[in-house]
Amino acid sequence: MLLIRKKLSNFKFNLDSNMYLLCLCDLDNINSKSKINYVKQMVQGIFEKHYVFIFEQNIIVLYNNKNSFDYFNKGDEYKEFIEFIQNYTLSVGVSKLFDGISGIRNAYFESLSAINFANHLNFTDSEKPFINFYDDFVLHDLMYDFVVKKKLHYILDSTILKLLADNNTNLITTVKYYLDYNENLNLIAEKLGIHYNTLKYRIEKLKTKYFIDLKNSDSLIKLRLAIVSLEILEGYKLDLGLN
Repeated sequence: MLLIRKKLSNFKFNLDSNMYLLCLCDLDNINSKSKINYVKQMVQGIFEKHYVFIFEQNIIVLYNNKNSFDYFNKGDEYKEFIEFIQNYTLSVGVSKLFDGISGIRNAYFESLSAINFANHLNFTDSEKPFINFYDDFVLHDLMYDFVVKKKLHYILDSTILKLLADNNTNLITTVKYYLDYNENLNLIAEKLGIHYNTLKYRIEKLKTKYFIDLKNSDSLIKLRLAIVSLEILEGYKLDLGLN
């Protein structure tokens, strides 16, 4: 940390500014010094106003966002960066926006978590750049330990656990679409490929069989956590231990 602080002061880097931390990992697992150094030089050429270094075989970018709260992908360098990583077998993790150099350690683990979750949960698309934002995986990070340690009952209601245990695919998929499409029933029915009345029937069944009211804000939050738990279950090949 002292070395980084000294280096940043030499760069006239504002140590109290808002920053993103980008971690670039080699998906080919070659990790050769020549490749890493070459990629680092290329990245330095893109992020001339930011600090780039190597840590644990990964290339790290401390992206100085100055006093702005703009998202990283609004930066001038973003388009060039996207074009660059399309040509290399790199997976990129982007931390949450953090304030000051003291948050670097936590930001580094956030960027690694983003890469890890994206790879396991199949959130990456072979036709798109492998850039993963921790902001998209905050709930996954929250729920991971509960799933692994089979302690979902600490955070989810018994009614929701019963729905998960029954593994009713139609109802679970309905809940997911309900959450993803902002409770717009016409759009949800269209996306599910079912009649509007069938959707209403499923919603009523959730209420009568599982006592889950989709109009209840508390239930919606916990259902979102339940869907995230199922994504972790499938991605990491785990057993929820509900049966």
